[in-house]
Amino acid sequence: ALQAIATGSQATATALRTIVESTASAVESMDSAATYWGTTTRTTTMMTLEILAPVPFTGDWPAGQTMRLAAQLAEGLINEEQQILPGYKLKHVFHDDRCDA
Repeated sequence: ALQAIATGSQATATALRTIVESTASAVESMDSAATYWGTTTRTTTMMTLEILAPVPFTGDWPAGQTMRLAAQLAEGLINEEQQILPGYKLKHVFHDDRCDA
């Protein structure tokens, strides 16, 4: 009936009723899907993996600021992309080892 109306046939009450009745199950399925996806939550909680990072912020060779920046950059990329350690969130814990090895 819909094809006939689209090609120029008259849109009678009977034709329109047939279209509504034939699409009712599709509309019901779409409503059910919308309700399901609208009420379903996805768990996105990741396990935190803490990395102890002793770096020299003070002492004879205080390169810790650069090391910290590089580690934080890598941490952010790894956490965002979730390809290297999926399901984990990296977190650096920095400690000044004063370069006194």
